[in-house]
Amino acid sequence: MPLSPSPVKSSPSPLSHVNILGVPIDTLSKKSAVAQAVSLMLSDRAHQIITANSLLILEAQKSNDLQAACAASSLILADSIGLSWAARRLQGADPTIIPGIDFAIELCGMAEILSLPVYLLGGKPGVAKGAARALSSRFPTLSVAGMRDGFFKTEDEEAIIADMTQSKARLFLLALGMPKQELWIHKNKHRLPPGVYMGVGGTFDVWAGRLKRAPLWLRKRGLEWLFRFGQEPHRFRRMAQLPKFALKILSHRN
Repeated sequence: MPLSPSPVKSSPSPLSHVNILGVPIDTLSKKSAVAQAVSLMLSDRAHQIITANSLLILEAQKSNDLQAACAASSLILADSIGLSWAARRLQGADPTIIPGIDFAIELCGMAEILSLPVYLLGGKPGVAKGAARALSSRFPTLSVAGMRDGFFKTEDEEAIIADMTQSKARLFLLALGMPKQELWIHKNKHRLPPGVYMGVGGTFDVWAGRLKRAPLWLRKRGLEWLFRFGQEPHRFRRMAQLPKFALKILSHRN
């Protein structure tokens, strides 16, 4: 069932944060997060939104560039139950869990309502096109103003950014994988056209039907990562990092 976003009627309230191992996570409701994102889409410069999970927090521990991307982002949302647990453990906070794939759908719905074009960048050849078809099925009047796969070289970036600019899109979804997508946005933000830029990982694969989404009962229990691992066992080395995150939180001293 497609989500049915509601028009934003008021300005978002000031943001509050919880610090998880140096990464500031915004603690606001999904409704407020959508409102904030819409205001960013309508602004006069490029903004980065990050949906963070435990693996991104771990990656930021060893990457100054990713730390800088997080510090400069306009919004960082808690994507996983691991961050909710960590926030409670460290600071007694309880940020709303907003999975990136769900937030992307919400923003596409708002883009349709506001007649703002969307641009898709990433995935294997043909995947972005399949994702665009799925979006058109959910949101018949949404304009997908541009798309291309994620297999490009540094020398192709100028042409990609020119295409983004020409598209007049205001929502740019990048499926390049974490942390490549976050780092690419941060590195190029100064020359990107106005709008919201968000890394969405494997979302295009789900939308295009290459991967299945976890059943709702698994998602409600915070086990979507386990379902994805079952479809992509090559992710074992990445998933094996999760206990390291738990140990860092348990041993952390404020």
